[in-house]
Amino acid sequence: MVEPDVSIVVCTLDRPKLLARCLNSLMQLDYSNLEILIIDNGSSNVFIPDIKYRYRTRFYSQPVKGLSYARNLGLHFATGDIVAFIDDDAFAHSSWLRTAVSHFIDPSVACVTGRIVPVDPDGSPTKNVICTFPNVEERFFFDKENFNPLRASAGTGSNFMVRRDVLNKFRFSEMLGSGTPAGGAEEELLFFQVIQDGSTIVFEPNAVVYHEYPQEETPYRKRNLRNSVSRIAFLLLLMMNGGYARTPLLKHAAKRMSGSPTPHQAASGPGNFHWRSLYLGPLALMNSAFRAWKNKPDALKKSSLLREFPGEKPEHVVR
Repeated sequence: MVEPDVSIVVCTLDRPKLLARCLNSLMQLDYSNLEILIIDNGSSNVFIPDIKYRYRTRFYSQPVKGLSYARNLGLHFATGDIVAFIDDDAFAHSSWLRTAVSHFIDPSVACVTGRIVPVDPDGSPTKNVICTFPNVEERFFFDKENFNPLRASAGTGSNFMVRRDVLNKFRFSEMLGSGTPAGGAEEELLFFQVIQDGSTIVFEPNAVVYHEYPQEETPYRKRNLRNSVSRIAFLLLLMMNGGYARTPLLKHAAKRMSGSPTPHQAASGPGNFHWRSLYLGPLALMNSAFRAWKNKPDALKKSSLLREFPGEKPEHVVR
C-alpha cells in the first residue's frame, strides 16, 4: 500500500542535547513520506541541532508559553494526513511510525498511541521498573463501549498520532497542558473527544518510544498537588462540556476527596488526592481560561519560521 503522509511534531523548551537525540532517532525511522516540525516554546536560547536532516524539517518559534499552543501551531503548519507527537526528551525506535501508522488502514481508527519504555540518561533501559500502562505488551482497542475517562487514559502525550482532519475538528485545549496554570491532561481530553465522536483509539505496544526515567523525582507532596490540580481541572472541563454523565464524575471526585483509591489511581500508579486542589484546581482552570482568551488572537501572529531544511527527495514507496 502507499504510505500515508505523516507530520511529526516535536515541541521543545531548553533541552538542546535531548532534542538532538530525539531528532537523530527520527532521521533513522523506517518510513519515507514524512516531515518534521519542531516548535520552540520560548527557550532561553533557540537550538537547531547540527545533524543530517534526511526529511523535510522546519523549526518554528511559538513564544506564547504552553504545550497546547505549541502543538496547535504544529498542527496549523502540518501537511500530513496523520500528525504524530513525541516529546523532546524521548526518542523513537526505527519501526515506531510504520508500526503505528499501519492501523490507520481501518477508517474507524482515528488515533494510535504507543508504548513508552523508560530509559536512563545514557539511553539504556531502566532496571527494576514495574511494567504498567503504557509500558505493556498487550494491544488495546478503546471505543465508546469500553472507554471510561475516569479509569485510565488511552495513552500518553509522549507517543501518539491522530488523523489531521480529526485534530482540526478538536485541536488541543489551550486551557490545559504543561506551561498553563491548570497543567497537563490536554491529551486525555483529546482522547475523550475522539472516542465520543464515535472513533476508535488503538494502543499498539510495538510502536515504541523511549523516554528518560527521572533520576530525581519531584518531592512527593509537590508532585501530588500538581497532579491533583490537573485532574480537578480535567474533571471540571468534562462536567462543563457535557458528553459524560455527571453522576460518575461526582462519585469519582468524592472518592478522591475522601482519600479512597480510584481505578484511575490504580492504573496510573500510587498517589493520593490533595485537598488543596479542591480550590486550586478551579482557580487554575479559571486562570488558564482567561489566559487562553487573552492569547488566542495573538498566538499565531507571534509565531515565526526559524529555519527549514528541505531534506532528501521523498520516495512514495508502494508496498
